[in-house]
Amino acid sequence: MLPLLFLLAAAAPAPDLTLPRAMELALAGDPSLAADVERVAARHASAAFAWAPFMPMLTVRFDATQRQDPIAGPFFSYFQPEATVDSQVLRGGLGVRGLLPVGTTYELSVDQSVGYYSSVIEALNPRLEPGLRLRLTQPLWRDLSPAATLAAVGVASARVGVAEAEALARRDQVLLGVAEGWLDAVLASGVVALRKQSIDLANTFEKLTRQRIEGGEQSTLDLALALQTVSQREVALARAAAQNEAALAALAQLLYAPNAGAGAGTEAGDAGGLDPAPLGVWPAPDVSAQEATTRAAARSPALSRLRALSDAATAEAARAGDAGAPDIRVGVEGHVRGLAGTSTCQGGYLADGLTPCGVDPSYIGGYDRAYASLGEGRFYSVGVVVTGEIPVWPGPAGAAGLAARHEQAALAAETRAEELRVAAESGRRVRAAADAARVLAAATKSVSLAAAALSAEETKLAAGRSTGFDLTRAQELLIGARIEEFESKVALARAQLRLRAMLGELGPEHGALYP
Repeated sequence: MLPLLFLLAAAAPAPDLTLPRAMELALAGDPSLAADVERVAARHASAAFAWAPFMPMLTVRFDATQRQDPIAGPFFSYFQPEATVDSQVLRGGLGVRGLLPVGTTYELSVDQSVGYYSSVIEALNPRLEPGLRLRLTQPLWRDLSPAATLAAVGVASARVGVAEAEALARRDQVLLGVAEGWLDAVLASGVVALRKQSIDLANTFEKLTRQRIEGGEQSTLDLALALQTVSQREVALARAAAQNEAALAALAQLLYAPNAGAGAGTEAGDAGGLDPAPLGVWPAPDVSAQEATTRAAARSPALSRLRALSDAATAEAARAGDAGAPDIRVGVEGHVRGLAGTSTCQGGYLADGLTPCGVDPSYIGGYDRAYASLGEGRFYSVGVVVTGEIPVWPGPAGAAGLAARHEQAALAAETRAEELRVAAESGRRVRAAADAARVLAAATKSVSLAAAALSAEETKLAAGRSTGFDLTRAQELLIGARIEEFESKVALARAQLRLRAMLGELGPEHGALYP
């Protein structure tokens, strides 16, 4: 593995930067990935909130009333000297309500009222009144289908899938980008190292030429070729160093560390912080084209996003189709009460002792009488109500349903197109990795042949049967073969990275694949 001495902002050189470590830095430093995490969390919260209408809600009610009503006419004024009738009532209730997926709304509540009523009113309104109420409302057409009732939940859940797919796609993009940037830096560093070796060969050739001039075997004119060779290779090294500097700067940008690699590779022969050791050959992904297609389709962010959008369109279609239906609802309500209290009707007369009165015994008593009446169900009410709304013009609702169905069809076509693209791309990447391995084998063989040719030219030159031109040409062939071999190693690594990215094997957690 080619290490990189990575300079952080205002910090000492960091340890060698391996590819897994570079991935970790990119994932930690990219603000867009942090935004994706927050967005996914927000979508999960929205999906949880979409279930709110279906969760039982505890209802609490409390009210207090103080009233002062006028006496109703002179007749009551004669028997009731007060100018008004006072009343104080406290009411409280506790219940639970909610919505079922079939559209049924329910409400169950218990309540209690305690009041004080003056004079005649007290005989007609008891002080204690516990009650039990149950209310059910059932739609007969609209909102009767669970698919339509749960459409909001389906849409919210689909948005979670979309956000997760977009986050995974961005993560793959970041990882592949930093991996390729790391390989670019490795390649640039390797070329610098090989260019340095080419200068060493040119210096050796110059030294040999000077020795042969001193021995009288060559003239000073032959030295010009050696000097020109050194100069040309120094120019090539300077260009490679500049490319290395650019590659390091690009990698630093991918890692969100702008000062990383600053000043590296500015001098000819400087490797720019990269170890010139050759790049090792990574283990090839053991996967066939068919298996790669299956795995890539299973974890493809684009396909996951399209499937989530299709689920959302299905939910929207159910909701849009339901919107044009008549909204007819049947409501049933039952209420049981237990009445009890005290009365001013003592012995059949009011407090004045003159006005006759009559009060049912059920109105007289305390809590025990009230709850007994409640249990007996003596005082109850049952009601049924039917309400409804029928669209006069169903055109807009029908258009919404038609639009939703067309959206479903469009997403189905896009999904099929993406499946074909993933299949073609995964097969292409499997073949690209295999082809890159064959190219590397050929490039390695070419290096062996070029090294053998250079050795032969050196032997021939020492025997006086070759020229400096032939030797420098053999050196250039060897240098070119070595650079091509190194480029082939990087190309193979790049092809493997792209294949593993489709398979979901690109990340810091897969560091063992990149020794």
